[in-house]
Amino acid sequence: MEIMTAPMAGITDYSFRKILNEFSPDLIFTEMVDVSAIVHGNKKTFDEILKTENNEAVQLFGSKTDDFLQAVKILAEKKFRHIDINLGCPMRKIIKSGKGSALLGEPEYIKEILSKIQKEFRNEIDLSIKIRIGYKDFSDPLYYVRLAEDLGLKQICIHGRTQDQGYQGEADWEIIKKIKENFKNVKIIGNGDLFSIEDIKEKTKDADIEGIMLARGIFGNPWLIKQAKDYFNDDKKETEAVNDYEKKNLLIKHINYYIIDKGEKRAFLDMKKHIFWYLSNFQNINEIKKDINSFGNINEILRYIQKI
Repeated sequence: MEIMTAPMAGITDYSFRKILNEFSPDLIFTEMVDVSAIVHGNKKTFDEILKTENNEAVQLFGSKTDDFLQAVKILAEKKFRHIDINLGCPMRKIIKSGKGSALLGEPEYIKEILSKIQKEFRNEIDLSIKIRIGYKDFSDPLYYVRLAEDLGLKQICIHGRTQDQGYQGEADWEIIKKIKENFKNVKIIGNGDLFSIEDIKEKTKDADIEGIMLARGIFGNPWLIKQAKDYFNDDKKETEAVNDYEKKNLLIKHINYYIIDKGEKRAFLDMKKHIFWYLSNFQNINEIKKDINSFGNINEILRYIQKI
């Protein structure tokens, strides 16, 4: 069972991916990238979002065939090996622009895009897609699974909700399992509601899928990667629970990575969400949040965390 980490805008930046790398997932994705930003040479996109050390996978979103082809060409020239096309993002602003999961409603157009990318770049990149189980109400996702199989895509990641659900309700892993029963010749990655090792055990029970993609479950908890790897790859080994000392030390390392990468001001503005995720299970978390929110710079926060 392969363990992958999902592309998440504003979350899986360079500093967080350095942390994730320490837990050795089988594949790490950058934040998802708009193809138009690549085509137009957006400085932030290349300096920050596409800043990598280990040739991590890149997920693209967009709506224009030519932009997809040009973006893939640029990434291939920069030696990115694995490129994924996002057909699953349910964010309203993405959908309104005809991107992400909005494209699930245009199967023939998606076939055209993927076919052209494969025809031109098959020998240079591994191409994959990420979908949801439906567009508006439930619709048959088998079209996209069959398309991935027919075009020889590297994999297809399936999130167990429809576009309309967003992140509401529960991810339907029974559908993911049934899909895999009918498609043996394409690698299927399951995604959705994998917040703990218990969730992973339950959702993947009797599933013949080749991998899982972790997303919100690794917020403040990258140890979930190792727990999953130990469970699947080490004869269902149970990993010891993470203690507060380990969480605090990894958080400090994460903050320092961010400071080195983007500076103290950016760290102060951007790192609080990560800080509160790491510390969420601390006994006095409400008091900790109040204290941290009262500080005026990241160094004050660091000194405070060291004393917790």
